[in-house]
Amino acid sequence: MLSRSWTQVIRSWKQSLSPGQCRRRGRQASFTSETLEVRRLLTVAVADVTLGEPASGEAQMLFTLTRDGDLSQSLGVRYFTEDRTAKAGLDYVAASGIAFFGVGNNTTQVAVTIKSDAVVDPKEFFVLKLGGIVDSPASFSPTVNFGANSGPTSEAVGDFNGDGKIDILVGHNTTNAISILLNTTASGSSTASFATKQDLPVEGRPSMVTVGDFNGDGKPDVAAATLYGGDVAVMLNVTPTNSTTISFLSAQRFSVGLSPFMARTVDMNQDGKLDIVTLSNPDKIAILLNTTPQGATTPTFAAVQTFTGPANGPRSLAIDDFNGDGKPDVASSSNYGKVTSVLLSTTVAGSSTMSFAPKVDLPVGHLAHQADAGDLNGDGKPDLAVAGFNDMNVTVFTNTAATGATVPSFADPIVLSTAKRPEGIALVDVTNDGKLDIVVTQHTDAGQTIIVFRNTTNGIGGTPTFDTGTSFGVAAHPSYIVSADFNADGLPDLAVANNWGNNVSVLLNRSPQIGDNIAKGTISERPTISGLGAEVSYVAGGAPVVLSPGAAIADLESEYANSQIAVQVTNATASDRLSIVPTSAVTVSGNLIKFNGTTVATLSGGTGATPLLIAFNASASKYIVQTILRRVGFSVEIATPATTTRNVSFTMTDGAGAVGDTQFKTASVSNKPALTEMGGNVAWTVGNSPRILAAQAIANDGGNNFANSRLSIRMANGDANDLLTIVSGGGVTISGNTLTVGGFIVGTFTGGSGSSALIVNFNGAATKYAVQTVLRRVAFTNVSSSPATFARSVTFQLKDGTGVGSNVATKSVLV
Repeated sequence: MLSRSWTQVIRSWKQSLSPGQCRRRGRQASFTSETLEVRRLLTVAVADVTLGEPASGEAQMLFTLTRDGDLSQSLGVRYFTEDRTAKAGLDYVAASGIAFFGVGNNTTQVAVTIKSDAVVDPKEFFVLKLGGIVDSPASFSPTVNFGANSGPTSEAVGDFNGDGKIDILVGHNTTNAISILLNTTASGSSTASFATKQDLPVEGRPSMVTVGDFNGDGKPDVAAATLYGGDVAVMLNVTPTNSTTISFLSAQRFSVGLSPFMARTVDMNQDGKLDIVTLSNPDKIAILLNTTPQGATTPTFAAVQTFTGPANGPRSLAIDDFNGDGKPDVASSSNYGKVTSVLLSTTVAGSSTMSFAPKVDLPVGHLAHQADAGDLNGDGKPDLAVAGFNDMNVTVFTNTAATGATVPSFADPIVLSTAKRPEGIALVDVTNDGKLDIVVTQHTDAGQTIIVFRNTTNGIGGTPTFDTGTSFGVAAHPSYIVSADFNADGLPDLAVANNWGNNVSVLLNRSPQIGDNIAKGTISERPTISGLGAEVSYVAGGAPVVLSPGAAIADLESEYANSQIAVQVTNATASDRLSIVPTSAVTVSGNLIKFNGTTVATLSGGTGATPLLIAFNASASKYIVQTILRRVGFSVEIATPATTTRNVSFTMTDGAGAVGDTQFKTASVSNKPALTEMGGNVAWTVGNSPRILAAQAIANDGGNNFANSRLSIRMANGDANDLLTIVSGGGVTISGNTLTVGGFIVGTFTGGSGSSALIVNFNGAATKYAVQTVLRRVAFTNVSSSPATFARSVTFQLKDGTGVGSNVATKSVLV
């Protein structure tokens, strides 16, 4: 880990840099999100999820990933979970892997297993993070060139006018000036735009430039190593915010030795001030410790301190913490010595005297022009990559040093071949997959390009691997490269100094990117439904029967607002209906449910097997939700429905999206009893025996509720002497007013004289056969010797054992 003081200064330094510039520094990437807000493009995003903890066992929480843009290619995205209040192994099963989008698919899902426990907890959560896009090739908008002075050799970046855009500082080896290109690129634009260069005069060929806030006023200042001046020129920034004209105080010059080359800005002694590191001859690493007071208008630095670097012309600098002790170490390559020297810092924090352990040399190619450091294999240690100009290759050293080691340690080098002569190098995640790629400028007389070696390393640690490289055109003799987010889209772009082209090439990154790269997985206690009660009965033709008038609900977090209840007949017929049975408090208007006149929910579905969905709004309380649940009713639209017992499910989702366990109850369905086959008119003649009225009558009841049923026969228009009675025979035996069928007493009868109805009350032993047999023995007679001879109208109705009445059947009796 970096020490606190160096970390804080690095953070302040990064304020003038972009996420892209921060990314290429490996472990310093963690500072990016804290120092620069950028607009994200939603190329791949993941949404939050809430799931109720399962009552037992395990359940799957499904995160949905969404991508936009080109769907013609498949796409893989790395993901992994991290604990927060929910703990892996206890509350959920840790997950990691690659989520794939198929060709043409804009969504995919990641499943995380949620575990049940015996503890009733408040909400807990973990996070799912997207770790980068897999195997995404580098992609850039067409290169745009911007004019500089003669011989640009280096670049640095910073927001020099405080407008929120990253500008470019350019050094030159054939001009006595440094140049600033103010960024005018619109956020998210696919075309870079910079204002015409503005020059700051610096004598002595200021070939190498760097940026840092040397006086702590929040503005990025500049420093330039002068190739012929033997010093570093420092200029403090006084540009007004949003000004289109830059303004710097006069250069203050600090001697560092012969022909200084390269420049870096880092807090080397961890005193909270940014220092300057450069190279000088013969073979020296030169350090200027910053002594500038806060807010001063004149920069001050202590006398240069030099340390032996690589032999035969030091050329490049890479500064990082190579042994993990929190101190910034130095790596430097030589032009002709074929080595890269690594010096571990032993400086006491805050000391005015720098100190380093003896250098350790690593073998590299001839003319090792530039080097960079960054974590190439994901193990948290900065590795080294060196561009070999003459040998046309890049040498990669994997850091194997233990934390706190006093001697640097690197694995055997990996060599990547380049088609042309490489010079500038940067480690940048240009493919946006969470791994640093290697970007190199290369040139010959036949062509000028940069080449991106995409990092293909799998897993963490071990030997990093790279593809064979993809080239992109720039201008003549590209010599230096930096990375920054020039169009504020969250991706690292590139700027290349072209030494012979006298310009800077800007390449805007078009790689797929992660948008909302973190989602919360909330584990909520499930809402519960209880007290649904015993089976209810519905009789065809009747009003809806309330299913669960005593139902109760509960939710640990009391998230009843915006909750939902789904009720479904799981074995429904097309004619089944679920509805809300109104009361004085609960009313339904269209699809709106109101409670005491206030709309509290909307209603949908309920036909056949389609669930009845009750979606409550923000005004719903536990009492309201429970009251409406108790008014869910069941009915069937047709007169003779199927009498299969219906299974009805109830599921509640609370306002946070936690889904409770589904509860069930049953509803029996019976048809109304029916009297059929009553036959046509009958005649009765004076003096004859009683006339059977319906000898072939059929009695049916869908629920077979003949026990305790009741048969009523009425004379609609008779006279006082008419008589309706039951006659013995046909299986019926009468004793007084008691009826016996098949040897069993099945009921009694009363009435039947004149306008008095004949009532047959069947007992619990009555069956369909008994009822139907008695029905067929109903007869008419008249006790007068001279009855009135008009036609009588006789009605029949059967009420089954549940009290449901049949159709009213009518017979005419001609007298």
